[in-house]
Amino acid sequence: MSRRRRIFVFAAATTIAATFGSAAWAGKLIEFPNMRGFSIGIPSFPWPLFFPKPDIVPGLGCTATQAAYGEAPVQCHRDFAPSNDEPSVGLFNSLPLFNLGATTDPGEPSPGGAMKKSLWTTISLPKAGRVVVHSFGSTIDTALAAYSGKKYSDFRRVAFNDDTPVAGLGSKNGLIQFDARADQTYFVQIGSPSGAEDDIALAVTAFPPRGGLTAYLAEAGGSQMQGRKYVTNFPRFFAPVFLLHNSMDEPLRVEASSDLGRGFRAPADITLAPGEAKIARFTVTDGFDAQTPRAISGAFTFTGRIAGKVATVAKHPALVVVKDFSGGNTLSVTVDAHARGARDGEASMFLATVKNTAKTQAFGCHVSAETSQSLSAFWRAVDPQDEAKLGKPDEPFSIPPGKSRKVLVAVRSHGSYFAEPFSINEVRIGCANADVATDDVSAKIDVTARGQFEPADIVAGRLSPRSGTVVVPEGRAETVRFVARNLGAKAKVTARANFAAPFDDPANSRFTATICQTDAKGVCKKGPTPSVEFQAVPQEPVYFKLFVTAPDVDPGFDADRRRMVLVFEQPQGGDLTGDQAIGATSFAVRKK
Repeated sequence: MSRRRRIFVFAAATTIAATFGSAAWAGKLIEFPNMRGFSIGIPSFPWPLFFPKPDIVPGLGCTATQAAYGEAPVQCHRDFAPSNDEPSVGLFNSLPLFNLGATTDPGEPSPGGAMKKSLWTTISLPKAGRVVVHSFGSTIDTALAAYSGKKYSDFRRVAFNDDTPVAGLGSKNGLIQFDARADQTYFVQIGSPSGAEDDIALAVTAFPPRGGLTAYLAEAGGSQMQGRKYVTNFPRFFAPVFLLHNSMDEPLRVEASSDLGRGFRAPADITLAPGEAKIARFTVTDGFDAQTPRAISGAFTFTGRIAGKVATVAKHPALVVVKDFSGGNTLSVTVDAHARGARDGEASMFLATVKNTAKTQAFGCHVSAETSQSLSAFWRAVDPQDEAKLGKPDEPFSIPPGKSRKVLVAVRSHGSYFAEPFSINEVRIGCANADVATDDVSAKIDVTARGQFEPADIVAGRLSPRSGTVVVPEGRAETVRFVARNLGAKAKVTARANFAAPFDDPANSRFTATICQTDAKGVCKKGPTPSVEFQAVPQEPVYFKLFVTAPDVDPGFDADRRRMVLVFEQPQGGDLTGDQAIGATSFAVRKK
């Protein structure tokens, strides 16, 4: 879990809210590069690893708001299924694990006695395919196995590997591949031959039945990357190292390239026998233009050929930013939902409005999660004239002075992650010549991703008042109404109200709020309290009313940094304790 320094003071109650531009509620996946991945949990026995859902594609009958926050119309869905004459492309996900306290069950298989301190997960594909699993990046010796069947006594082993030596990445990592039938469950076992306990990096790629090329970002600048998106701000330029693996039945000749400018030199062509793994190391050059501010969004691309014909392609997304730091914090960002709940590896969607408050154009605008050890972020800019039209995935955009742009943001975890709505913003929306302050509450984007329990996913829209700022009179409470829907699993959820503000605000200057659950007309079912517990049933609307009270001392108005927040929290399952944010939204407040 990534712990972050908290930068806001908040009282006992916590709440979040937002007004959506559409009453429609939409799904969680959309066409982003490298986002059509599995959802992997911390493997307990058994825990499913899901094959990707169909993409949701705005422009085919749904808007960006629908794509982010609701059940998108059927015509928005597009299944990802390349034909046999197209280059083979894999669907990828990676997950950091930790086997502290893991044991071996009675009757549990242990090929070669290697499966000590084991973890488990399951894989089920809707179509027949070839699956590749590896543990490169782990800090301990690992072994991998895969089985068909329903229980230990009738398991049939379909793959096993203890050590796959790869020069430059070590010799104590496991790598397996197997052919998977459609709709059949396969159990994947991760063990420690020596019985050691520490970090394990699990990576899974599913291909069409003929297999394909895996390109896994293992390291950058000596740091473990575990498949995360490559993001760097110049002059922090790190040489990426990829693990390549050929799961096809014929040898591949692999050509590496990038469209990120002259800062990277690709390695020479690499030949991979069937089942073979090698590293590909890009080098950093001094030919890169480090003076011109811009954002370069692209990919490291690996093209595998058989007898000269392209047979498989693997791309790893990347973002390189050259900043002009003289621009300052001239962006104001408002996100409709600050937190979402998701399975490990699942993409969560956010719709943000970005305003350029400067007198000059903001350019090279982008979204990144470069400070995070567990998140990757992708984006598509929304057409200013038509919300159903989006820019290309990860295409930098510009904002004229005094104008705003909407951006659809996809955030994906690479492991268990806990949303902290009152911490520093790790997912950042910025431009090459402009930035947003790191402590702006309005710009917060975060996810709670777990594998040990089924998370709810709460999105909330403000019903009244519709204004972006709620004016609170002195001496009486101002009411604010919301409707919330659960796009995830059924769960018991708590809604809390809270005021987020800078630490250095004067004493007695905090807005407060209580909350009640209401009927559809806004009538409280019980008196307002600091928090409300309710059963969040999928897609069933739940109504709330906040009673916001102004402080004795007016802290001043700041729509970005002083906001009332509505947080929805779910108790953790399994052997974990504590509540985690699986939904959040906010609104600005002003004392009348």
